[in-house]
Amino acid sequence: MKHLPRRFDRFSRDSARDTSGPPISATQGAPGQESSTTDQPGTGSADSGRPRTYRTSQLVTLLLGPALFVLTMLVVRVDGLETPAVAVLGATLWMGTWWIGECVPLPVTALIPILIFPTVGALETGEAFSSYGDNIIFLFMGGFLIAIALEKWGLHRRIALSIVRVLGTSVQRIILGFILATGVVSIWITNTATAMMMIPMGTAIVAQVRDMQRESSRASEEDVAKFEKSLIYGIGYSATIAGVGTLIGGTTIPVMVAQAEALVGQTVSFAQYALFGIPFVLCFMLLLWVYLTRIAFRTKMRTLPAGATVINQELKAMGPMTKPEKRIAAIGLLTALLWMTRPWLIDPFVEGISDGMIAILAAVLLFLVPAGDAEKTRVLEWRDTSRLPWDILLLFGGGLALAAAFTSTGLSEWVGDKFSLLGAAPFLVIVLVTAAILVYFTEFTSTTATALVFVPLVGAGAMSIGQDAVILMLTAALAVNCAFMLPVATPPNAIMYSTRVVTASGLLKTGFWLSLIGIGLITVFVTVWAPFVFSL
Repeated sequence: MKHLPRRFDRFSRDSARDTSGPPISATQGAPGQESSTTDQPGTGSADSGRPRTYRTSQLVTLLLGPALFVLTMLVVRVDGLETPAVAVLGATLWMGTWWIGECVPLPVTALIPILIFPTVGALETGEAFSSYGDNIIFLFMGGFLIAIALEKWGLHRRIALSIVRVLGTSVQRIILGFILATGVVSIWITNTATAMMMIPMGTAIVAQVRDMQRESSRASEEDVAKFEKSLIYGIGYSATIAGVGTLIGGTTIPVMVAQAEALVGQTVSFAQYALFGIPFVLCFMLLLWVYLTRIAFRTKMRTLPAGATVINQELKAMGPMTKPEKRIAAIGLLTALLWMTRPWLIDPFVEGISDGMIAILAAVLLFLVPAGDAEKTRVLEWRDTSRLPWDILLLFGGGLALAAAFTSTGLSEWVGDKFSLLGAAPFLVIVLVTAAILVYFTEFTSTTATALVFVPLVGAGAMSIGQDAVILMLTAALAVNCAFMLPVATPPNAIMYSTRVVTASGLLKTGFWLSLIGIGLITVFVTVWAPFVFSL
């Protein structure tokens, strides 16, 4: 689940003060990232007469984590499992408990390998520290800086509005336009920021339609309400779905890619994953559109003349494309082109070029190129790096250190043996069961934390039963992103709920059926399309 910014737009701030629903968290994640909406340590509680450092559940998990580590070191005695492996197992239980319980900030938990693994002989000191400087981390850093530039100069908003205008303003097309526009933007910037940007645009159109309905009675209030719900659900859910479109859209896929390299030794490039992720996201968003408009909220309304007015007014207010926007677009297109063509046009001629290097090249260009504005600034200034989600970069480092220790101590083989009973099951059944369990488990836990804990375990299990570890880790990574049922599951869910248009029961019902669609789509894609893509 993703952390939320402390302040929403006006409509969100009003509803956040409503005490009839669950509390909404106030900390932020990175593009596509997630965190729980539980209270953070040290924030206190409004329900008690004095500040509270930890809630009861947080205090329990705070003590339980190290207790499990100590208990594992004292009790576990298994043939073939040396002391370093036992220590890694205990550290995994400790980190998993803290990640899921969120008694301390997630990146703090990710630093535990630095303290534990060198002292128990699981990793050399340099090896432990180097995990926090992996290529995938710099890929994300460059991607985050591109996203910061998009937001700083408003290019993401222009892209979204242009997509909606191109697709038209009939009821069906405007909902599809918002779904696709939200998805395109969410591939590059945080899904929280995307939802917060797009939902006010959607509600502005609904307000125009409602005014038109009152004046002319051309549409019933029931139809307007259905249109409004379709629009809000479409924006919120597509912001979450698009997080698995590319390597830099969310956090679960980078976890999978990093673990694939650490556990299996298979490198997944930006282009290779995009060949899988973009078709998956497009299919999912189209199914979302069909479900919302044809099944869940079918309306008799056909046209929305007010929609064109609002979109055109928004674009007119932005004015013509500015020089900084043009330069960011050029750098972004160049970067995407290099990522997509590297395996075929660069690698055969130049050795050692990685996706992380391309991302850093883009970041350097953003700091070098003048913005062309009156203030003579550059596209990015160093002060803009204060918005980099350093916590997420540390999270990935902790996950990589954990994976390296699993492999070096032989713990991955031991864990994999515990999955041997699944070896007789058909691959399709294994995929379906894995997806179903993790889709519903992640409703109650942090998406990133769930991925960090379960993706390597699924990979180790797959290797032990002779199945494709990368494909099953991909299944897990996609599944933990499908948290659609609870207001606290993801920031887009909470933002939808904060509008008061979406109720908790409505979110549960709509999200339940969308989760089933997600399970089915994941099963089809990872069994049919993924084997072809990842064999290239």
